[in-house]
Formats: sequence, structure tokens, C-alpha cells
Amino acid sequence: MDVQTLLTPVGMGKTEHLINELAAELAAHPFTRVWVLLATGRQETAFRQRLIDSSAVAGGACFNVEFFNFYTLYSRLLDMAGNPPRTIDETTRRELLRDVIADERDALKLFAPIAQTAGFVANVAEFIYELKQNRIEPEAFAQSAQDRRDADLARIYGAYQARLQRHNLADREGEGWLALDALDAAPRLAASVDLLLVDGFDQFTQVQADLLARLAERVRRVRITMTHVAGREQTIGRRFAQARERLAGALGDAYSEADLPAAPEDGRHPDLQHLTRNIFRQDAPERAISGGLDFIEAPDAAGEVGAIARRVKRLLLDGVAPDDVMIVLRDWTNYSDYFSAAARRYHLPIAHHYGEPVTRNPAIIALMKVLELSASGLRRRDVIDVLQSPYWTFDSIDASAVAYLEKVSLQHQVIRGMAQWDDAIKAGRMADDDDQIAADDQPIAESEAEREALRGHFATIIQAITPPERATIAEYIGWIEALIGADEMPPDDTAEETDDTAETVARPPLQMMRCIRAEDAPEAAINRDLAALEALKACFAAFLVTEDLMSSLGADNPPVTWRDFYAELGRRLESTDIKPRPDRFGRVLVTTAADGRGLPHAHVFITGLSEGVFPAPSPVDPFYLDSERQALRHDGRRLLATQAERRADDGLFYELISTARHTLTLTRPTVQDGKPWLASSLWAAACRPFAEVAAHIAARRVKLAEAVSLNSAITPEETAVAAVSDLSAGADDHQARSALAWLSAQHAALYDNIRTGQQIESSRYKGDIPPAYDGVIQHAPLLPELAAHTDADHHWSASQLNSFGQCAYRFFAGRLLNLEALEEPEEGLDVLQRGSLYHAILEAAYTGIREDGLTITPPNTDAALDHLREAAEATFPTAPERFGFRQDALWRYTQEGALRKLERFVRADFGGDLLTEKTFGTMSNRRPFLLEWPFAYRMHAPDGEPIRIRGVIDRIDRCDEGLVVIDYKAGSTAINIKDMTEGRNMQIFVYLQALDDRFPSVAKLGGAFCLIGGRKASGAVILSKHREEIDATADQLTAFVATARRGEFTVTPSRPQDGKCTRYCEFHQLCRHAISRRGE
Repeated sequence: MDVQTLLTPVGMGKTEHLINELAAELAAHPFTRVWVLLATGRQETAFRQRLIDSSAVAGGACFNVEFFNFYTLYSRLLDMAGNPPRTIDETTRRELLRDVIADERDALKLFAPIAQTAGFVANVAEFIYELKQNRIEPEAFAQSAQDRRDADLARIYGAYQARLQRHNLADREGEGWLALDALDAAPRLAASVDLLLVDGFDQFTQVQADLLARLAERVRRVRITMTHVAGREQTIGRRFAQARERLAGALGDAYSEADLPAAPEDGRHPDLQHLTRNIFRQDAPERAISGGLDFIEAPDAAGEVGAIARRVKRLLLDGVAPDDVMIVLRDWTNYSDYFSAAARRYHLPIAHHYGEPVTRNPAIIALMKVLELSASGLRRRDVIDVLQSPYWTFDSIDASAVAYLEKVSLQHQVIRGMAQWDDAIKAGRMADDDDQIAADDQPIAESEAEREALRGHFATIIQAITPPERATIAEYIGWIEALIGADEMPPDDTAEETDDTAETVARPPLQMMRCIRAEDAPEAAINRDLAALEALKACFAAFLVTEDLMSSLGADNPPVTWRDFYAELGRRLESTDIKPRPDRFGRVLVTTAADGRGLPHAHVFITGLSEGVFPAPSPVDPFYLDSERQALRHDGRRLLATQAERRADDGLFYELISTARHTLTLTRPTVQDGKPWLASSLWAAACRPFAEVAAHIAARRVKLAEAVSLNSAITPEETAVAAVSDLSAGADDHQARSALAWLSAQHAALYDNIRTGQQIESSRYKGDIPPAYDGVIQHAPLLPELAAHTDADHHWSASQLNSFGQCAYRFFAGRLLNLEALEEPEEGLDVLQRGSLYHAILEAAYTGIREDGLTITPPNTDAALDHLREAAEATFPTAPERFGFRQDALWRYTQEGALRKLERFVRADFGGDLLTEKTFGTMSNRRPFLLEWPFAYRMHAPDGEPIRIRGVIDRIDRCDEGLVVIDYKAGSTAINIKDMTEGRNMQIFVYLQALDDRFPSVAKLGGAFCLIGGRKASGAVILSKHREEIDATADQLTAFVATARRGEFTVTPSRPQDGKCTRYCEFHQLCRHAISRRGE
């Protein structure tokens, strides 16, 4: 037995020593049998390449050398023993454990209420693996049980292990136990191995240590390399010392240690040598940083990644091979996506350690939206998203039909449910309503036959993509695969589909594969989506394997609900990745902290060195406190390690910084939730051995929203921003002007675009902006379309004029472009619908009051309220259909509240508190005269062109002194007459002009807004008092129309509020006024 544990400080040539020993062995005995045991797949790849590159290996060829990690070694030993187990994958293991827990549930004393939850099953599964790694038998754990919690876990563990043994099954960790049993049963097993090399481990489980001990008894020569930090075994070297102690305990007297001579560090930068020797020392001597070590602080992870990506790009441009660069992530979830984006932006060849999660693939996202439709109850937005998706096509519904469905579903307030969709399609599209001009909303632009055909097609599609309520797992999988369809057009198949084929082959409902392979689809997108579907089908296969195995074990596999199946599918897909590229040759490696160990690179970047990222916080143990873990013993031996012992990020960081040969760059985010983010202890430890490190970091700190410097800029866009920023800051402009000159020569289109934009903005600042860039339509083909919306035949409304008066651009966006905010229908009344309801009830109530000849005076208040209640009682039942909203659970209370508000309004009106003598003077015998009165009249512009105006007046009262115009407003916000003269609210003016046109000989007092919520009049226009304001408003109106007819729609809000032309503007995100004021 020749067993040696070879010790050396980290990064001092352990792997190189083993490669040399292996090369020497192969040189002497080319066909000697060698096993190489490594911690990670990346280490295996690196070891193989270094072995092939070794000059001691003739021709780069090696025979009879096998590479393993512990799990593949377990399988190899069991195969050699002639007893390969039926190994279950993780999906099957969880299902088996869930079944075991269900059988034991009634016997559980503590965990019975949560026994079947997915979280409990997952936590128990991880705990069982921990027990198995430490070679703790179910009986030993049961004997150590101290309370109900321990007893429940022991019971589940024992039942699970018994189930595995009864059916000759093994899980991943259980294979290690079986491999040990096989070695004990067959003394000659693995005796033919001449050399066993073990490298790259900083920890061993008990099973792993025992396995090495068994192999050491029969393998001719064993070499195990371990990291040793002399004199620091209780601090930075604690992790490595514990691994050696466990190994020594397993090997017993066979254990021996030997110090390897440290490899020369001539090729390693002095900064890195100094860091490795002195990190975590409180009394570390300081050294000036001389180019081997760098620190970058950025506001967030995106800033960190951007800075790293630019540095990597510089390295590659300077001739560094991508294989010589490694980027290490402690927090893969929060950083990996940023690196994917940076790789695309800077054209970096990057190899990710993990593949992209399948749930982020657009094809899978689209498919999941289809599968979610039934659970969402055919929610309007979800249905439209599915119908508009580029991943399917429906023969019976084209793009125009989908646009039609979107329109009618909005107009008829479809929220969810097939009944609502059916009613909306049956009712058809409604005419656009402008200021309540249309008396009836009637279907337009399609026939009843067309609507019926669309109803049928829509129902057929929904039926095809609605899963059965209950089915077996195999049936659900078959149903989904049928939706997707078979891939009938492999990449090398160029045959075109004939018409006969199209008629005889039934197309799948979604035709997903046909859409993925569309002729105009980029090849990269096709390959991406096909890989995602392969991952999905692998997930389906795992489902079926699990179901088949459970059936073979006698478990019932009854039909399940779609809800349960979909939830389980979602959980499995969350942990499913699209496989990454098989190797990283010719690419920069982006890997995890655990997998970056033992991979020397010339240039290493380590991210996330802020509190809570690296070191990572210890996960909360769902079952035990650390003190309870220490107390749990069997035969005097501790059964479980504490969380602190299992998570030793200081040792991990020490290993990672030692992988760098030429440069090491450490980065961290500085802002979290708007507050300063403290540096981690690892960052501080790396800074401590260096002089003037604070100044060094400050000089390289990336500030929030700071432009990339010219020296760091990579893309033409970054170069442009950096050059302009330098010039704007008044810095030495030679370099900046040189950069702009380079841009003009090498990227002329970009440069010309920048120059054009700069000239436009400069002109705008000076006030002499060219009309074409200031909202003036001059393009000849657009002029006829403009005329159709503004010429003498166009009918203006008060709301159109108000919109123009608030901002001409707002009028242009809303009226000429027909843009509107896409807001999903919700149950209950929105603001506009509530106002329409109030209007309708008041119209009916005052119609009754008029018919009874009642004057609007206090004695008639009770009679008026009776009319109001009758009107409300008649209006409420049909209000949802009439005003296009869906009743919610509060509809009854909404009616009660609306009636109370209207009662208060009517009392104020009849009590003289609404239109007071202070407003219009005496109004004797005031009665309702006209209600919801439609009008249309002409004005004449100064150039003689007519201006047609139409609309509807809510109410006109008549008293002995004349007519009074009333316009209801549902709210309580006061309106100023200045809004009329400045053009923001011309309604009362327009209405008074309409009265003059229709009743020229009848006296008129004026008009006012009556605020239902405020129970008062506002914005009153009194003809005897406000003649000057009326004339000014008339001039303003004709000026607006003339401006519109000239095509001038400049962004000139008349009274900006909060950066918008009004308090609410649906176009503020498109408006340069809001953008230009963000910095104020």
C-alpha cells in the first residue's frame, strides 16, 4: 500500500505535480491503468488539456486513463462488481419520497399538517442526502432522536430507505453506500488499478473518505493532493484542515502526509503572491499595488458587469486568449443574465457554466401562456397575447380578426370567461363615441354572418387549447405534445410541402414547429427554440419515467387535475436548463465560485464582494439550529455539521484568488435599495495588505449614471457619449475630438445622426428650431390626411378643442394618430363609466321633474328626490350592459353610494345652494328645459372658412330671466374661467354659442359646471359680466383651428403640471416636454 497525501499552499503546483507523476508513469508504462478523481467537470477538462499539452506525453496520446468525480466513480465500481443498481433521478426520488411521506403521514407526530407540501418534501429530501453523505444509517439516526421532530424525520428516513432496498433502487448518495458494500464484498475489486490520483478537493464527506480508504487498500499507488496553510489551520486553513482530519480518520495508519516543494512563482504577479500570503492577516505588511490587482466599485451588478466586460474586451483586443480569462460569480442568479447581455453588446465569446433556464426561452414562455389560459379563466389580455404570438398561427383567425377581437373585447369590457367573450363577439364592434354624440352604439363594419363565423372559429381554438380537467400524466403530456406538433421539417429537409400534403396531414392546433421554422426566422433563433423544446421534452420524459417506476412499485397513478399537473410541470421547468456548450475552448469562462476552484487562469475576475453576496449568507436550516446540530450525537459522534462549518466562504475565496496568474480584479456593488451597500469582509481582507488602496479604489469607482470614459469605451455608441461628455465638461478636448473624428470616418451614419440631433437640440434651445422638427406637418403625402381631420367638413367637438388647448401635440397623438392608453378592463365602474351613470340617472330624474312642471325650488325637493329614486331604480339594473362594465362584488354598495351622492346633489340644486343668486342673479321659476340636447352649428374663421362644431349639452334650465346651461362633472375639482379663455376648457363657451345659434331671440344668463361631488357650481360664464372673456375665447378657438389646419402641433402645453401638459396625460411618455424637464 503506497498512499500519500501531498500538501502545499494553494496555487503552488499540486495539479502540475500530479500531471508530471502521471506523465512519468505513462512514459514508463504506456498501458498502466490510471484513475483520476477530480472535484468538478471543469477541473477534469483542464486536467485533460494540461496532460495532453505536457511535453512528457508523447504525441499528446494517453491510454487507459479514466476520469471520475465521486458519483461517476460509484457507478464505475458497481458496474465492475456486476451489480449496477437501478438509479433514480432527482425527479423520481422526490415523487418516491412524497409517496413514502403520504403513507407515513398518520404516524407523524409533528409534521403531519404540512407533510404533503412541496416545500416539506424538498427539505426532507435534502436532509436525507446530508445524512447519507455522513453515512448515518436510519437506525442510528432513530436512536439519537430526542423529540417529536427527530422521531418524525427518522421515521420518514427509515421508510424511504426501506422502500429503496425493497425494490433494489438507489439514489445518488446511496450509490456511494452500495459502492462501499461492493468493495467490502470483493477484495479484488479495483485491484487492477495501478495509480489513483485525487485532486481539487477541499472537503470530503464521510462516504467519500471511506471510499478512498477502501481503494487505498487495493490500488498500487494513491496520491491525494490537499491544500495546507501552515500556521493558520484555525483561520483561513480551517476548511482544509478539517478535510485532512476526516481523510486521516478513514485511512487510519495508512495515512501519511508529505509536503510538496512549492512550484516557483516566477510567472505569478508579485501583487498576487503578496495577496495570497497575507490575506486575512491583521498584521499584514503593506505593499503598493503594481498592476496585478485591481478593485472596481459600481452602483449595482449591471455596472460591475459592464466594467468587467469592457476590461475583458480590452484584454482580448490586446491579444489575450479567451481561454486565459475566468469570471467567477458567487451569486449566479443575479449576475449571469447581465453577462449574457454584455456578451451580446461587446461581442464577447463567453461560455456559461450553466445553460439558460428553459423558463426564459421565448418559445417556452409563449407555450406556458397557452397552458395557463384555462387557469386564468381566459383573461382578456392573456387570450390576446396568445392569439398575437409569433409562435403559432391559426388557419381560421388571421391578424385582422385578432385585431377585431382586441377591439370588441375592450369595448365590451371582457375580463375573463368564455361567456363574456361570446357575448362580445356576438354584439360586435361599437361605433366610436365622441362627446356622447352617437345616440346608439351600433355594430359597424361587419355582418352578423361574419360575427357568427368568428364566434365558431374562436370557440374551436379555445376548445383545442383547453386541457381536460382530469387526466393521467401521460395523457396530459401527449396533449401538450399534440399542441406543439412534430418537427416534420428537419434542418436538412428542403422539400416543400405540396397542397396534397397540406390537405391530408392534420395540422396541430398551434402549428408551433412550423412557426419556429418559418422561412424568415433567424437560424440562431431556430436553434435556440429547438434546444428549449428538447429540454422540455426531456422534462416530459422524466415525468413518464417517474410514473412508470411508481406504477412498477405498486403505487396508484390515478388521474390528476390539470391544476396539480401544471403546478408540478412549472416546478420542474424552474430547475431545468437548456444545456450549455460542451466545452469552453476559445471562450471566456463564466462560472460559479464553487466550480472556479482549482482552475488557474492568467486573468481572473471575482464579482459581488458586498455584504450578503460574497460571502453568501448561511441558508436557514428548516429543521435544526446550529446548537441542536451540535447536540445530536450517536455513540458519542456528532451526526451533523453546523451551517457555519458547511459554509466556509473565506476558504473558498482564498482558493479563488490563488487561481489568478497575471491579474486579479475584484468587484462589488455599492448601492442597495437606494442606500450605501457595505463592502464584505472578503473585500476588506483583500484591501488590507496594500498601501493607499482607498485612493486606488476611488480612482476606479464607477459612479451612478456616469458615462463610460473614453479610455474604457468599447462600442461606437460609448465612444460618442464619452467624447461628448468630455467636451461638455470642458476637459482637454484633444482626445475627445480625435474620437469624434474617428467616429465620423469609421461610423459615418452614427456620427451624422448624432450631429443632426445636436443641431436640432441646439436650435430648439436658441428658439429657431426648423418647423419639421417642432411638430409641424410639411410632408406633402400627409396633407390630405390632415385636411380630413381639420378642414371645413370636419366636425369639431368641445373635447377636441379642449385637447388642442391643453397641448397641440396631445390633440395630434390622440385625434390624428388615434393613440390610446391600453388599460385592461376591470370589474366595477371606472371614472368615465361612473360619470355616465350619474348623467343617465339625472337625465331621467329631471325629465320626470320637467314633465310634472316642477320648479327648482325648496318646496319641490321631496318630489324631485322621488323622481331621482325612480330614475335610479330604473337605471341600475341595466347599467352594466348600457355603460359597458362588469359588476363586481361591491355593485350593491356602489348603487347605494351613487344614490346618496345624487340625492345630496339634487337637494343642493333645489335648495338654492348649487346655482345661487350670487352666480346668475335672480332665476325666477327655474325649470328643466332641455336634457341631453344635441346640437350642431357653424362658426367662421377669419379667413372665411367655416368651423363645424357639434356636441351634446347635459341640461338647459329656463327661468323668467332666460336660459342657463348646466354641464355635470362627477368630481369636485373647481374649474376656473381662465381655463376657458386660455383654451383648456371651452365647453361652456361652445354650449352658449350653440344656444345663440338655435335660440337667437331668447335671453340667456350664462352657463356653469355643476360639480356632483362638490355640490356647487364652478367655472360660471355670465353673459352680462364676461363678454370680454367670451370674445377672447372665440378668438382662441378660431386660432386653434387655424393652427391645426396649418399642421402645427408643437409641444406647447398651456399650463404644465408635474412635467405634463395637464395633471394626467396619457401621452407624457411620448412627449419631449416631459423628457426635457426631467433634469429640472
